[in-house]
Amino acid sequence: MLSVVVLTRTAPGATFLINRVQDVIGLQKVIYESWDGPPEPDTRSKLERLRGEYKSYKRYYHKRIHEEVNGSRVLDLAARDTVFGHRWNEIEAPTNVVEVFDRDWDAALAELELDPPDLILVFGTGLIPAYVTEVAKLACINIHTGLSPHYRGQNCTHFCVINEDFENIGVTVHLVRNAIDGGEILVQRRPHIEEGDNEFTINMKNQRLGAEIYCEIIEALEAGKRLNPQIQAKEVGLLLMNRALTQGHKSLVRTLVKDGAVERYLARAAKNKTRPKAIIDELQVV
Repeated sequence: MLSVVVLTRTAPGATFLINRVQDVIGLQKVIYESWDGPPEPDTRSKLERLRGEYKSYKRYYHKRIHEEVNGSRVLDLAARDTVFGHRWNEIEAPTNVVEVFDRDWDAALAELELDPPDLILVFGTGLIPAYVTEVAKLACINIHTGLSPHYRGQNCTHFCVINEDFENIGVTVHLVRNAIDGGEILVQRRPHIEEGDNEFTINMKNQRLGAEIYCEIIEALEAGKRLNPQIQAKEVGLLLMNRALTQGHKSLVRTLVKDGAVERYLARAAKNKTRPKAIIDELQVV
């Protein structure tokens, strides 16, 4: 039987993924990358600390007020139940869970080297160095909620909405390499977008689709097949860093969706007036 480790951050989609994968195979371990780094000595004066705390609280409450005003917090919570059902709340089966600090890859490496797994399944972490990914005997693979190389990086669904490029929303499962979402591709899929969807349900459908692909890969490997990943096409696409998505972008996305962006896309699709880019939609195994 394959030995499988999930390397992720705590998030509703990650919990769903863990539960879904454990439908087909027991996990050796889950390694959570913490959202916080190790504590550092605070050498600031009391006044500087108070100023820093004030700025942090100001940013936090500005974000929460923004979410409450445009209703995005409610939509986010509703989308979790709509897309993931009850399976995003907690890990269902007994699981060996370990937490390491943000980007403390030496600690992650130490955990992996205790019993090197066949497969490392990645979801939502920072960029992982090669000395960690190479511990996997077969492969270290990642779910990217975008269609590489056209949309790489973070928040791809939001920018697809801004570009009214719904036909190129999707998920890419690829080998983990040093390039951001640039590893060899195993498969790409598009979610089923329907009336009533919004930026939250669509993005979570991508995450759910990625979890299903992980299950498909595990079943293929268990059946004796080998991975046959394909090198990404060398073309110019968008590389989107997290800082590229501002509160202004989020407000624009919310406005576009409220004003019928999803329905306009569905109308174009019904008339065959969309322009989907070519993708690798068959799992690459031999």
